[in-house]
Amino acid sequence: MTRPTMTLQECAEAMRAKGFRISPTRIRDGLESGAYPFGRIVSVGVTGRKNTEIFRVMFEAWLREVCGEEGD
Repeated sequence: MTRPTMTLQECAEAMRAKGFRISPTRIRDGLESGAYPFGRIVSVGVTGRKNTEIFRVMFEAWLREVCGEEGD
């Protein structure tokens, strides 16, 4: 069974495979600003570290849409 969430690194790797020049930091910043609709910042630690939650189904749907691919 596939996990319902992804790490920033997994997300970045999937985006790079589609030709995006992206880093986990840029994805995190995009989630925080609302530019990416497939996840959210769930907490900010005392050191300022931002913990994210990326929803796999939402990410995959977004990726298909922006890449112009048909859904399953």
